[in-house]
Amino acid sequence: MNDLWIELSCPGCGRETHVPFSDLKADSTPCPECGAAIPVTEEQIDAAVERRMRAQRKVMKPKLGGL
Repeated sequence: MNDLWIELSCPGCGRETHVPFSDLKADSTPCPECGAAIPVTEEQIDAAVERRMRAQRKVMKPKLGGL
């Protein structure tokens, strides 16, 4: 899970940021732009895990063509 990225949006400045799962230390992470605390929710983590699973399924899906 070291390369799993969580997409966050700062409530203070509105900036979108991507934080590696391995860097999350608490329920929030500071915004690199304004320093405001960005809350990290279970839903955001679940969405990142779902994106990862979809990408892996897509890679593993056999390509049927050119028979």
